[in-house]
Amino acid sequence: MKLTINLVGLCISMLLSGWCLGMVHFYYGNSLQSAALMIFVSFPGLAGLYFSTKIKSAKVRWLLLVINYLFATYFNVFQFLFILFQTF
Repeated sequence: MKLTINLVGLCISMLLSGWCLGMVHFYYGNSLQSAALMIFVSFPGLAGLYFSTKIKSAKVRWLLLVINYLFATYFNVFQFLFILFQTF
């Protein structure tokens, strides 16, 4: 039961993170709405980080951590800094 709750939480957080990432980069571009979505994406990202640490398989856990969270964090931080420096 606990494993399914962790997997459902992981799937929901990954879907929210992916949706926010897509909305930021494809629809809003370099606007203030994209900066707000980048701040919002940190909440499902942290939830996904928690749920991915609860997965038993070490290979799957590290694959999720590296591909989804480190790549998305790197991409969003530089997009956020670009918007910040472009605005001010």
